[in-house]
Amino acid sequence: MEVNFNLIKHFEKYVKRFKSKLLDLQYEKYKDYDNEQFTSFFMICITENPIIMKKYRQILLDNNCNQKEVNALLYYFLKSNYKFSNGLFSFHEINELDLDFDFIKNTTTSYTIL
Repeated sequence: MEVNFNLIKHFEKYVKRFKSKLLDLQYEKYKDYDNEQFTSFFMICITENPIIMKKYRQILLDNNCNQKEVNALLYYFLKSNYKFSNGLFSFHEINELDLDFDFIKNTTTSYTIL
């Protein structure tokens, strides 16, 4: 299923609060972040805690969002968080994201040279 990133628009006020709090706490560290980076960081943070993720999932469902689309969105961020924390990427993702080879711990695909 294709991920519907338009669902994140329902979190605008929460992202603004999140951004404000981060800038209050560590302005020098986050001053150069744009709104898209804050939104991605917000989504990663809410998917790290199952209780918080459930709360925000319910917010989307209460706004009449499609359950399958909501699940696909949260799964995308859970999967991304797992991949980045463990350094597991396919060769396609390595090329697509232009990742440094020092960052990659293992690949998720294997090739055999005959």
